[in-house]
Amino acid sequence: MFFLRSIFINAISFIIAFLSIKNLILKNRELFNFIDYFNIYGASSFLLLCFYLKYLSNSIYFMEIIIFIIITFYYLRSFNTATQKYHERFKITILSLGNSKKSYFSNFLSKKILSRGFEAYLFALSLHYFLDKLFYSLYVYVHPLIIVIPAVILFLTALAKTSKVNKIYKILK
Repeated sequence: MFFLRSIFINAISFIIAFLSIKNLILKNRELFNFIDYFNIYGASSFLLLCFYLKYLSNSIYFMEIIIFIIITFYYLRSFNTATQKYHERFKITILSLGNSKKSYFSNFLSKKILSRGFEAYLFALSLHYFLDKLFYSLYVYVHPLIIVIPAVILFLTALAKTSKVNKIYKILK
């Protein structure tokens, strides 16, 4: 049951994120900047805290909605990085060959985005299933610091990854 629920939640999030990024690309819009914090470390951090709170409190449905939103943001960020990687390199070349934006997206960019998205899907599926099964299986009370400290460290890693190297250097110096 846990695995089927993980597949379902991740599949719906994946489809919503793909359709959203497709719409943003075709309309030449950008994602919000806070999506950059939902890389692999940031998403892991938020999911760790959400699963802990899900089984600690009685607000299971509310936390499932929050988990769904976090996974969708993770997919959006994954699709966005793939888009930036390939879109900036090949957009002018492919569009100069006479393709429209729609055919450019459907023939070229969507394949690149989906290959990156499949990798993100497998990671999110395994993380969602693992954390769901782990916290469901724990019969003992887990001290909050055991969960909060790794979550904060993962979030700091996400901040370090998304910030410029010079900022990190100035902080550490």
